[in-house]
Amino acid sequence: MKVSNLLSFMLLVSALVLFFLGYFACKSDKKYVVISLIRILKFKFLKRTPIELEKVFSNMLNGVIILDSENNIVNFNNASKNIISELKYLEVGHKKIDEVLKDHNTLLKAVNDGFSNESLITTKGKDHLIYYKVNINSIYENTGEIIGKTLIFIDVTEQKRNIEKINKLLKLKEVMLDIGYSINEISDINDLLQLILDKLINCIDEKRNGSILLLDEDENLKIVASKGYNSEDIKKYVVNFKERFKWSDGEESINKTVIYNNVDKIKNIIMLDTAEGKKIKSVIRSPIIINNELYGFLNIDSTSNNIFDEVYLELMEYMASQISIAVTKHKLYEKTVYLSRYDKLTNVYNRSYFEQLLYDNINDNINKKEFFVVVFDLNGLKFVNDSYGHLAGDELIKIFSKRLSELAGASDIIGRFGGDEFIGVFFNLDFENLIDKFEELVKHFKNNPINFGKDKIICSYSYGIVNFPRDGVEINELIKIADNRMYEYKSRIKKVGIMKKSITKLRY
Repeated sequence: MKVSNLLSFMLLVSALVLFFLGYFACKSDKKYVVISLIRILKFKFLKRTPIELEKVFSNMLNGVIILDSENNIVNFNNASKNIISELKYLEVGHKKIDEVLKDHNTLLKAVNDGFSNESLITTKGKDHLIYYKVNINSIYENTGEIIGKTLIFIDVTEQKRNIEKINKLLKLKEVMLDIGYSINEISDINDLLQLILDKLINCIDEKRNGSILLLDEDENLKIVASKGYNSEDIKKYVVNFKERFKWSDGEESINKTVIYNNVDKIKNIIMLDTAEGKKIKSVIRSPIIINNELYGFLNIDSTSNNIFDEVYLELMEYMASQISIAVTKHKLYEKTVYLSRYDKLTNVYNRSYFEQLLYDNINDNINKKEFFVVVFDLNGLKFVNDSYGHLAGDELIKIFSKRLSELAGASDIIGRFGGDEFIGVFFNLDFENLIDKFEELVKHFKNNPINFGKDKIICSYSYGIVNFPRDGVEINELIKIADNRMYEYKSRIKKVGIMKKSITKLRY
């Protein structure tokens, strides 16, 4: 492509100078620009022939378009053809830039306005979009008259991606901060994971599909949270952990974030179709590690290939680490809640929480109903502790609480008051049926002694029953009456052998 006239030559030289000024200004500070210009002059760049300048111009890595004062295209280099595809079929001449940029409205407006230097244009690269910043500069004659313009396209893809990554990371941090406030309000870990997945995908790209898979005791992977898939398909999805990753890069890839493309063509891999019936083509997968052990995986999926890049790798690693932190906090919270409500030895409610539940039922003015409060006391626990040791005593307590819990109905409440004392609240039973249940349990323990080493221990207990609201309406009042009746029952028991007792029914 030859520069045919003096004006074109002047525009070309001016464009080259402006290009280098703009390029160096973007790359560094003013000092660097001055040094660079000195080097340019030192090598007599501007003294080169028009043909040499033409070669330099044509082979520049950045795209450059030169316009005259009427916005006619005077010249453009090879790089600009890859950015503005319409230039590929255009010979240098006096074609209006408006005609070439008719599908690039934002850029065309900036050219016509003549003052914007922040216009962005995108082209599709091999694996991702390429972003260009367009610097629009006027070219002046010595008289100060504007004789043309240059459009210089500078690749800012990396810069833009870094900014997007930082923005997404900041957004993700805000999301995880919000989720942190929800940890104590969500009892089911799967509900928490679903909340996290929804928010994370919406944060990075709401068009994506995704799932969280957890590893169970049998080394099977099950989906516990998902987005973009059919719920019925999710329920059926169970794959063996080792079988699932036979097609991957081996065990090393399991412990790092990995991108897979063309997964729809990989044999022996089970991938669900989307809810719309589309095939998943690319996956980015990150392990969820808790206490240095594999807990599960976070997957983000796409129906297109080559969607995920290094930015996604960093985001995924951050998200997976945040899921690990959230799950750890939730487990810690669950443990704290459990210890605040349950007796560690027996797994029934502790005294404090039982009293709270009893208080709630007594003061439930909407669903107020009759129920029985029963106080239990193990007979001869001290004798067992002294004769066989406290481990035997603990075993006796655990077996009694287990059988008592099995006897209780779904709405009944069982608690340990401390030591050998237990208490229960029983609904939906009459007095006779309740006593029958307790006496059946007495017979069961008598006929099924507990084996402790070479010794057999009979679990024996006493109980006292009180009715709410007939016998009282205050917690302390009810427990005191039930306690007195329990001791009346105990006084009727005669110890035979280890802990043999009468099964005579005591009616109130």
